[in-house]
Amino acid sequence: MLEQRTDEAVMAVVNALEAMAFISPGPADEPTAPAAPVLASIVFAGPVNGRLELIADASLGCTIACNLLGITADDPQAGERGRDALREVLNVACGLLLPSLQDGSADRFQMMLPELHEAGTQAWDQFIAGGSMPLDAEGSPLAVRLVEM
Repeated sequence: MLEQRTDEAVMAVVNALEAMAFISPGPADEPTAPAAPVLASIVFAGPVNGRLELIADASLGCTIACNLLGITADDPQAGERGRDALREVLNVACGLLLPSLQDGSADRFQMMLPELHEAGTQAWDQFIAGGSMPLDAEGSPLAVRLVEM
């Protein structure tokens, strides 16, 4: 069921990136695997249980951190804060997504802390093969999926 709502998850991530980091992802014409892929995920439980996942190049986190902190890419904080920035975007996106998944239920959702792990190009290929729509976020590849648990 949740896999069929991936478009809503993509829009939540796009909205979070636009509002938080002034980045406007769009469809990727020719998707290429990120050079340094990272996989961010956040688990939620409630009326439905699932996981929102995002795979992107680590450089996207640096770009987000630069935009949030008003620093340049050569600032040491850009790399240090990039991982946190990707987790926070996913956290906000999940918060935007969950009300649409309630489907009239009065039950509340509980969100866990977002996690971020290094991933390989195989992870990107599997992610894309699973039906996720690849995006381009200012030159950085990005994909989102929703998984039922």
